[in-house]
Amino acid sequence: MLKKFKLSYNFDFILNTLYKGYSCGATVKFKDQPSLVEDYNVFNGLPKTYNEHNTLHYRKHWNLKLFNLKNLQSQTGIEIHDVATLIQPPGNTLVAHRDKHYSLTDKYGDKNYIRTTIFLENWKVGHILQYESNNHWTNLSHWEAGDGVMWDQTHFHLSSNAGFEDKITLQISGIFKEK
Repeated sequence: MLKKFKLSYNFDFILNTLYKGYSCGATVKFKDQPSLVEDYNVFNGLPKTYNEHNTLHYRKHWNLKLFNLKNLQSQTGIEIHDVATLIQPPGNTLVAHRDKHYSLTDKYGDKNYIRTTIFLENWKVGHILQYESNNHWTNLSHWEAGDGVMWDQTHFHLSSNAGFEDKITLQISGIFKEK
């Protein structure tokens, strides 16, 4: 399942509190996790040039009570289980992977989870998202705030910030229920 969409929602409260309560991570720290090894093996392994300095990102999982879930669910068709912000500083990449949703599976059981990426700001130079569908890769850029894409666990995707400013996205994870 792969779908583009446009969301109309005021996320100013997120943009006004960037970096407060965020945890810092680097994709390469999880390179030995079996699910990522499986994904990286599709590409003949993770190149050694990826390190904790160029796979950096900041993430915050939000309390769902802060959102009008009925509004978001009606616009996305998702039974929402998690909302998180991801900040990607310039010069960093989230390496190609598939979302496996282990934390949701542990909490809610094994279901067909999906994830959305919603752009909270208009596109800026150097910001890019790529995703795969049927062995074809699509480059996504020049988005507007509120544009989004959702995919299930079968689609590889990556994100890169080769620009000059932070790239800020919102991730909504849950179960697709149709609108």
